[in-house]
Amino acid sequence: MQISSPSPKRNLISLTPLIDIVFILLVFFMLASSFIEWQFIELGVSESETLTVDQNHHSLVYVGLEQKYQLNGTSMQLDEIVMNVREKIRNDLNHPVLVQPEDTLPLQQLLTVLEPLKAIAGNNVSLATQVEQ
Repeated sequence: MQISSPSPKRNLISLTPLIDIVFILLVFFMLASSFIEWQFIELGVSESETLTVDQNHHSLVYVGLEQKYQLNGTSMQLDEIVMNVREKIRNDLNHPVLVQPEDTLPLQQLLTVLEPLKAIAGNNVSLATQVEQ
């Protein structure tokens, strides 16, 4: 004759607190995370309405429609402008670069010019609205 003892009762673990903790962690990381990489370019804007530019001490980059670029009044391609500005920056680290966009210029075309200039000249790049040479 065998006498079997009743098996001990197992305590069941409730999943409700576990689900609550996972939900709270999910909400926390959703609110604390940013999946968008924000990029911006800091620019200075000339304080006066009309600026007088000395070509020996400034580089004036004119950006026109249909990818027309000028450096100090001379038509050039964008890569030539970047090379010339790089040379001037090598000689003078504080060489100011002024970018004058055409009035109806799309923002994306202006940014394609500003990004390489900003990489070379750093904080010495600023926008100019009206320039006298």
